[in-house]
Amino acid sequence: TKRRHAGETAWMARLEAARAAWRGAGSPEQAAAAAAAAASRELPDAANERMVNAQLVELAFLCLQFVALTDVFSGLAIPDEDFFPGVMDSILPRELIERLERLAADAGDGDAAFTPPEVVLPLDLIETGAFAVAPAPLKGARVPLVSYEREPEQATRDKGLTVGGVQTGVWGWSFGEYFPGGLVYLLMHHPELARFEPPYSLPLLFNEDEWRNGTQTGGFVSRRLKELAYLRIYVTTRARYGLEHHTMFLFNVYKDEYGVGRPPKPPMDKDAEKAARERALRHAENVVLYVQDPDQAPAGTFSALDEALLDWVERLVVRPHGAQAAEGRLRAELDAENRREARAGVRRLDLDPGIGEAAAYARLLDHQIAELAMLAGHMDGLGRAMTMLRLESEEKATVAGGYMTERPSLFEAYDYVGVTPKARTANELRLNPALLKRLQGEAAPAPVSGEEAAKTGEF
Repeated sequence: TKRRHAGETAWMARLEAARAAWRGAGSPEQAAAAAAAAASRELPDAANERMVNAQLVELAFLCLQFVALTDVFSGLAIPDEDFFPGVMDSILPRELIERLERLAADAGDGDAAFTPPEVVLPLDLIETGAFAVAPAPLKGARVPLVSYEREPEQATRDKGLTVGGVQTGVWGWSFGEYFPGGLVYLLMHHPELARFEPPYSLPLLFNEDEWRNGTQTGGFVSRRLKELAYLRIYVTTRARYGLEHHTMFLFNVYKDEYGVGRPPKPPMDKDAEKAARERALRHAENVVLYVQDPDQAPAGTFSALDEALLDWVERLVVRPHGAQAAEGRLRAELDAENRREARAGVRRLDLDPGIGEAAAYARLLDHQIAELAMLAGHMDGLGRAMTMLRLESEEKATVAGGYMTERPSLFEAYDYVGVTPKARTANELRLNPALLKRLQGEAAPAPVSGEEAAKTGEF
């Protein structure tokens, strides 16, 4: 960046220096002299660091996007356009085309190398409480995570557009709560990304049955199915940031389904509400514990649709070229669930523009597969990007400069939501195989604090 400064970015330094001199004295001569002096200077260290941080974020999100596209196009076996072979023949050497065709014809047997080795949990020891581990509060982000609330200059550099744009994520990713987490501060390094990533991700990842002008435009699968997909992805890729955050969201989803979460909620007295909450938390805990082995889970933990989804998602992430082998089962279970929900009155079938029920159900299935592939690809890429950048979990924040910054740490939010100790233990051991190996070698392992787990923890 410093080498490129003279030819590519020095003009801006000259312009700013000239304008500063003009504003101070109003003399054309002084403005010209200031511009000339600025032209002879190297790129300041602070400006260079800001550019490097932005480049790291940009490159990580470029990787994210193309991981996502690869999962989608390979997993769904989307064909090239009819005109594409002719275009390739006209601009690419034959040797390169043949190489690309060999890659495309590969069965994908080597794809497993793109994910870390699976960690097999001692579920019996976790269930009995013999293994008890708190989440590790790891530090070491690749780029600084600076709050725009504490450094308002970030908001003034582009007249507030970056901070204003990122508020979609601040509020949307936390479901209406003010919680500008680590991902928000990471995006601040790339102002255009900060403005466009949140409104792109929210309709795909979180929205529920969105409708526009009588037509369903988003939220084709339930929040539960989405969170199951995210959990399976982050267990498979061992992505700490995604697994930690979406475990909390998963627990909230099951509380919703048992009527003790977000509205609309059924009426119930305190005893019934307490019992429902306990069932919801136990169900969510079982999902976290057995997501790698749904066949071994207690009865009722996973539906047939859940199991079909988990199988397909794992294939999409580990061996996307073979994901189609599981797509038929997923489609059949989705279709059966769609019809049950429509009969029960909890799903409205989009018949617009008068296409008939059979065509509407077929179209819904296509929408659901497309939505699941896109969200799975996006979250696969996001987990890998956050791992590369070593994005940290949020710490407790206190009021700064009048902003609404009084909020808990991520793990304090765990306590409020009800994420259970067994779920926390399972996740940390998945992310910390060195600690798991150590505990398995001890005759009577003691509970492990987050600070102790951090000594061998991995992002």
